[in-house]
Amino acid sequence: MFLLLPFGNPPFDPSDFGCGPVGDCVARQGGFDLPARIALPTRPMPVFLRNTIHLLALLAALTLSAREQTDTLKVLSGIRGADVTVYNLYRENRAADRTKAMEYAELFLFSADTTAAEPLLAAVCDELADWYEYDRSLFSRAIRWRSRSLAIYESLGDRHNEALAQYRLSREYTSLGQYHRALQYVSSAMNYFERTHDTDNLIECYNILGVVYFTCRQYDRAYEWFTRYTDGARMAGDTSRMVLGLNNSAVLAYTLRDTLKARTLIRESGFLSSAVRDTSKLCKVYLNNVSLYLMSGDLQAAASTLETVKPLLRKPDETGLYYQDEGLLLMAAGRLDEAAAALGKAISAFGTGEYGSNIQHCYGILQRIYAMKGEYRNAYQALIRYYEADIANRPDEIFLDFYKVQKELEMSREQEKMSRRQNLVIFLCSIGVLSLVFILILLYGKSKRKSLEIRRQEEEIASQNELIELRKLHDYQIGRIPRSCRTS
Repeated sequence: MFLLLPFGNPPFDPSDFGCGPVGDCVARQGGFDLPARIALPTRPMPVFLRNTIHLLALLAALTLSAREQTDTLKVLSGIRGADVTVYNLYRENRAADRTKAMEYAELFLFSADTTAAEPLLAAVCDELADWYEYDRSLFSRAIRWRSRSLAIYESLGDRHNEALAQYRLSREYTSLGQYHRALQYVSSAMNYFERTHDTDNLIECYNILGVVYFTCRQYDRAYEWFTRYTDGARMAGDTSRMVLGLNNSAVLAYTLRDTLKARTLIRESGFLSSAVRDTSKLCKVYLNNVSLYLMSGDLQAAASTLETVKPLLRKPDETGLYYQDEGLLLMAAGRLDEAAAALGKAISAFGTGEYGSNIQHCYGILQRIYAMKGEYRNAYQALIRYYEADIANRPDEIFLDFYKVQKELEMSREQEKMSRRQNLVIFLCSIGVLSLVFILILLYGKSKRKSLEIRRQEEEIASQNELIELRKLHDYQIGRIPRSCRTS
């Protein structure tokens, strides 16, 4: 998945900097690494004791393996249609013959119940999807198995792996050129990564969004997401991602005819490239730089960079881009026969995977070469192939679907914001009402307490007056007793 430049060279495939599987199938199914479990002692010891330790470790590992295989058999027995023999053949060939292992994995998944929601099935689906994406460049098949693993994670309620599957689907849909679907999945994954503060996966979503918006010619948004990606890589101290972000930003600057900024970004990314040890990432950087040099007319730098990148070629898209750039360089030098041969090699390389838009672009260049040579019959044939590829890709319809999805997501975000505002208003009103009720209760309690206090004081005054009257009566009666004694 690349940014499409005027010379047809895309910047980077975000999957090269994406997070890998959350754990391979061996880890999820309880596999083990025998050499890691049998650690050799560092101190010299008697041969008998050393052999005894090794034997015990081997027995422990074999016992654990048998227990894990028993657990796996229990899981497989609960899946309707699951063929244990085919599954074991898949496991046995994973290290020795990966292609054959993936054939067995696909056969096993075809026979298993598609409605079964088991982590083991999701792990096999993920590995098969990774193989189709990275090793075969067959993105539609990768999407098929990734979608199945996504459905399993949704059934299990495994939100983390669900978000990772959505991110990988967005990466595969971008490679396939279906940007509307990529936008849907990456937006959903990004929402989860934001809530869980998963910065590492979040910035990968930023890069995919940058590529998608660039390809759909929304350059302001592409710049925003590429900047976020570069800033995130800088904060994390990740040199590889910084080189990627700077190089993509340079492509964007050249597209917007800001050559000064583009050259500055190329120099900065070139300086940091010396610290990148991943040859695949370096290959993408150099291929991008070749296109940028061709755009600026620096043919000598383009030729020098092509020589540097040649030993790093591994994938069919890298090989195709190399020959495409070589054809453009030879075309600029006037060596048209060699340029046509190079473009033919590029088409052959792209033809081993699902790179329809790249093949279409090569036919467009071939048409111009044949026209310059005066070979109008060949030019016409190349033009027919170009438009056949155009009908197959249908970029206009994809862009329309992309804008529809974009508008739907924007409306959804607006509705979510409005819902949040409404919830906030309801929450604040509820707090206000509760506060008012609480204040009224306090005032009522205070007035009630005050009235009770007044009543108590009145009762005390009344009782005191009564006591005074009683005392007066008592004193009066005491005073009458001596007078009655004197009269008698």
